[in-house]
Amino acid sequence: GHGSFNYALKYLSATILGILALSEPVGASVAAYLLFGEVPTLIAVAGMVLVLVGVTLVVVPKRWWHSWFQGGPQEDEAPGSGAN
Repeated sequence: GHGSFNYALKYLSATILGILALSEPVGASVAAYLLFGEVPTLIAVAGMVLVLVGVTLVVVPKRWWHSWFQGGPQEDEAPGSGAN
């Protein structure tokens, strides 16, 4: 696992990798449910959702959020728009 993180540093920043590491327990819980039928408690599911929302807010670029909530890319962020 550590080798994978070291390899990923070529492509992602250490900050993003650190945040993504927080999703590891969520993945392990999903795998435990699928493979072994272990059902997490309601509070555990709520915590997993909270972690995934936090990771998503950090990892997804701001320009995507602008287009999602405002119906399209911002004029000053549009590629090739020629805006100064």
